[in-house]
Amino acid sequence: MKQVNDDTYIVPFVSSGLYAPKKKDTSFARKFQYMNYGLLALASVLSNHGIQSRLFHGAYLFPNELIQIMFREKIIPSKYPCLVSIPSYYSMPWAAEFCKLLKESCPEMKIVVGGRWVVDEGGKWIREQIPETDLVVYGIADQRIVDIIIPDKWGTIPNTDITGFENMVRFPNILPRLDFSIVYEFLKYNPCIEFSRGCKLGCYYCCEAGLGESNQKPPSEMIKELRLITAIYSEEELNVFFQSSIFNPNIHWAKEFSELYNNEGLKINWRCQTRVDCVSKGVLEYLANSGLRVIDLGLESASERQLLAMGKTKSPKQYLEKAEQFIQYASDLNIFVKLNIMLYAGETMKTVSETLKWLRRNRKYFKGISANPFYVYGHGNKGQLFLKEVLKLGATPVDIDSLENRGYTFLNLSNDIDYNTAIEICNDIQREFMNANDYFELKAFTYFPRGYSYQDFIDDVENDTGQDLPFKKN
Repeated sequence: MKQVNDDTYIVPFVSSGLYAPKKKDTSFARKFQYMNYGLLALASVLSNHGIQSRLFHGAYLFPNELIQIMFREKIIPSKYPCLVSIPSYYSMPWAAEFCKLLKESCPEMKIVVGGRWVVDEGGKWIREQIPETDLVVYGIADQRIVDIIIPDKWGTIPNTDITGFENMVRFPNILPRLDFSIVYEFLKYNPCIEFSRGCKLGCYYCCEAGLGESNQKPPSEMIKELRLITAIYSEEELNVFFQSSIFNPNIHWAKEFSELYNNEGLKINWRCQTRVDCVSKGVLEYLANSGLRVIDLGLESASERQLLAMGKTKSPKQYLEKAEQFIQYASDLNIFVKLNIMLYAGETMKTVSETLKWLRRNRKYFKGISANPFYVYGHGNKGQLFLKEVLKLGATPVDIDSLENRGYTFLNLSNDIDYNTAIEICNDIQREFMNANDYFELKAFTYFPRGYSYQDFIDDVENDTGQDLPFKKN
């Protein structure tokens, strides 16, 4: 075998796609562009080591279509393994077919499967779902990726299904710069920058509960990456997502970032996600003065009972007071807030009413809502243990076998609210508080492909006759 930095071969990365959107299958939903930033981070690490790689997103292509593209781009066959990421349990059927077709087309190529939220330590389960798998990688792979692409080293790499699970997540001390030029048709995607990984706040329902938090990228590095992005995209005015499980800089970070941003004369607008109790008014003012335009805010509920049930806070009354103050501050600073609402296990019409009352009182302060019922995710013992916990709150599984067969199960949340009713309530909430223009402006900022216009969106909406839309028409 030639040396690993031989540029006659390229390492192929594939982010598994979907056959249809998770929610309603509409023309505009199929336009969403989700950058697999974790996979791009791995490809970027290889790039820093002088190893060429290329990242393909399955999106809503059929697996055979993506394989044809990879052949056309002369990425496969390769002496390197194909690294397949499964970012969601809903992507598993797509990933299984892709790997089957890839082995048929390139029988000598190895296939490495990862995706920490889906894989966990379930190497046996992954191989049952995708028998073409040659190696299953557990956890975060930034510090192992250079060895992972060399099959001769697999027996010495920790946290794989060959060497065993160590039950630990190691965040890199320094998060890599993302090289968007690695991404196939990257100009369609709005770029992102990793600010941090992990969250130490421990909401019961969250897959990151108890994992801790990585170091935050310093302001100077964030500015350097913004400059790098403008060079790669050849544009000064871009929308960028500051990726983190929880964006929670302190006042010193925010002040330094604001000064550097304005001294550089940057014109980039950016988006982040956070909690209502993690960013102060002073921090928000600095951030608003340095390009922050959209916040995804994990409110989840305005029912004190449900907030306690999901472990969101131990002081729900104070939490909701902070939430009210936060969205008012953001509105005063001309920052769009999109609230995330989750109907949780044990939800009743009374608790829904409590959330609606809060939303109606504060409707002028937020731009839109994403509302979803809670599902249980996870295969093996972890999934079953968590299911037992939510059953204590009054929920029941729609299909108990689905958890092991597919890695998730829908829930009847209570005797009051079954699964179908929960879906209807979520749609009603979204339509009450968000029109087509609100929806488009929020999605266009970082999710719709660049260049997708409002008229394109309206045309797609008009073509989707009979669809139960997540917004009211203007």
